[in-house]
Amino acid sequence: MQVSRSSWHMRLCRRMSGDDPYVARDLCHHFRGVMWRLGVIVLGVVLAIACVVTMGWWLYMAVTIMIKYPIIGLILGIIAVCAVLLIVGLRKLISWYQEHSANAVPKPPKPPKQPNLLVSYIKAKKRKICPLIDEVD
Repeated sequence: MQVSRSSWHMRLCRRMSGDDPYVARDLCHHFRGVMWRLGVIVLGVVLAIACVVTMGWWLYMAVTIMIKYPIIGLILGIIAVCAVLLIVGLRKLISWYQEHSANAVPKPPKPPKQPNLLVSYIKAKKRKICPLIDEVD
């Protein structure tokens, strides 16, 4: 099975392996490595969310202040809405400018679609043979 070195799962494995060179010779080991790394990322996100939730007293204090002094809540709400509208408007303006610019660079053609990692793994498990991985550029 040929896998591109620039595919998301190969980049993920290389980034998370640190100084050790990432080498997975067959699809089954590569798939388990990817799932392990995704599990670590999900665990990190869950822990980060738990930390934010446990610091909920900041939100409680902010709401209490806004209830006690509603003008502060109104001002902060207006500032937040203006900031969101400004960001969305600037992004749309930049994309419009890039599309209509006289010096616009044409988009390169999309590369051919790579085989799906999960589908390839399921097919390999059904055949009870894990194909070797060949990295291509």
